[in-house]
Amino acid sequence: MSLTRELPITRADKAGYSPVLEANIARGALSIGEMAKAIQVTSDNGLANLLLREIGGPEAFTHDMRAMGDQVTRLDRYEVDMSSVGPGDLRDTSSPRAMAMSMARIFTTDYLTPVSKEMLIAWMVETQTGTKRLRAGLPTNWVTGDKTGSSFNNNTNVPNRANDVAVAWPQGGPPLIITCFYETPTQGPNLTDADQAVLAEVGRIGANWYQNL
Repeated sequence: MSLTRELPITRADKAGYSPVLEANIARGALSIGEMAKAIQVTSDNGLANLLLREIGGPEAFTHDMRAMGDQVTRLDRYEVDMSSVGPGDLRDTSSPRAMAMSMARIFTTDYLTPVSKEMLIAWMVETQTGTKRLRAGLPTNWVTGDKTGSSFNNNTNVPNRANDVAVAWPQGGPPLIITCFYETPTQGPNLTDADQAVLAEVGRIGANWYQNL
């Protein structure tokens, strides 16, 4: 798949939080590379749907995860539906262990080409959606990147969720991968700083463990 190939975008493609898509509607198209970066850096839902359709939809994504060796992670729907998962619902789910193992495959093997790996690392480091989550608990002299996931369940009986996958490259050491899926004690349209502080503490625990190996 060429990162320079452009795909059309329209206002109808907006799905929840879609800042980069909305900013480029007048342009009418974005390259696959631009979309991929926006999905990682800003969590643009509309562009995530467009790229998911381009690769064959949720079923194709799940097939690719199985081929990678991940027998848990799955997608079944598109945004924004995939962000609403009730108790006992396995649709659109993963586990912290499965996600950590998949990230280890991506960052510590030749699963990606060196160029693709370095590009993904740069995007993860640039990402700002998780600065109060796992990365907030990691040493500032480490190179760190992450990808967040959030679920807001206002006016339902399902708690909010704050998730994060972080990769850190300590000076002179192998990478540290931390995943945290947190079901908050509250519901509502936004996560609180207290919710995100829980993930920051997980980051601190992970860093302390690594430094005491």
